[in-house]
Amino acid sequence: MIIPNWRFFAPVPATADYHVLHRMVTDEGPTEWQETFPLSHRRARQATWAPERRRDKSLFDVTAEIMSDVEGRSDVSRQVGYRLLEAAVRRAVGSRAHDSSIQFAVVEARGGEPSAAPRPVLISPVLKGTAP
Repeated sequence: MIIPNWRFFAPVPATADYHVLHRMVTDEGPTEWQETFPLSHRRARQATWAPERRRDKSLFDVTAEIMSDVEGRSDVSRQVGYRLLEAAVRRAVGSRAHDSSIQFAVVEARGGEPSAAPRPVLISPVLKGTAP
């Protein structure tokens, strides 16, 4: 292999992917969950140059930090990372929310283990309005 396996670069490699989902909450009830930050399709040049992936990496890092607090059972809503994630979701949803409230969730998926079903690890309270 010309390019080493991704684990070569990470002293403590990630073992799961985190996906951020959101839904609108209206007077009629909640909508279906939707992926907030869908991953872009990979291109060949991304093996050496992928500046557009910085947002994805930043979101992953913030989410991983929040998850360490969730597992420690601390109040994550007071953490800076949680507030950054909430603001990113509000910004991504933006005008699509109209007069409804939003709710977001972090779901853990283990792509290397096809038998492991994705599991929600954090579900926010319903957030009024869409201003960050």
